This record gives sequence, C-alpha cells and structure tokens, in this order.
Amino acid sequence: MGYKDFLNSTCLFDLQAKNDPIAPDRAIPREDIKENPNCVLIVTPKGGHLGWVAGENAPQGCPWTDPMVMDFLQHLENEKSGTRQGTGNVLQSVDA
Repeated sequence: MGYKDFLNSTCLFDLQAKNDPIAPDRAIPREDIKENPNCVLIVTPKGGHLGWVAGENAPQGCPWTDPMVMDFLQHLENEKSGTRQGTGNVLQSVDA
C-alpha cells in the first residue's frame, strides 16, 4: 500500500512544525493532502520535532502538540455524535 492509498482510506491529522529539523517542510505532500477530504494539515511556524515540551511546564510538561491532538479527537467525536459542545471552533488555521 502506497502513501496515497493510505491517505485515501484513513483520517489523517498531520501536525507539522515548519522548523522541524528531521521532517522538512518541503517534504509535505501538500497537493495530495488538499485533494483528500480525510486529511487535515496544520503547519506551525515553530515547534521542532515531535512536539518537544514547551511553555512554563518545560521540561516536565506534555508536548505542545498534545492539546491540539486532543482538540482534534474531540472534534471528530462531536461530529460523529452530532453535538457541537466543547471548545467551539476547534481547528484553526495557522499561517506559517
């Protein structure tokens, strides 16, 4: 199974930092993601690799990506159940 088959059969939430030194921004298959309604891509200007811990709880806190993933999962659950409760407009555009 190639990555296009995977993208067409799976809900994909891709949270990428533009300054990731391991997975470069230029390698994101943006056109394939745009064409697929099962994919959501969020690219933040900063964040490093694997959502390293940030903020006042660093270095013991959770990665900065965890709350975003939880919001996305809550959004999916709300869509599935037909409810609109929770954080409101969960998915927001972040221009890099």
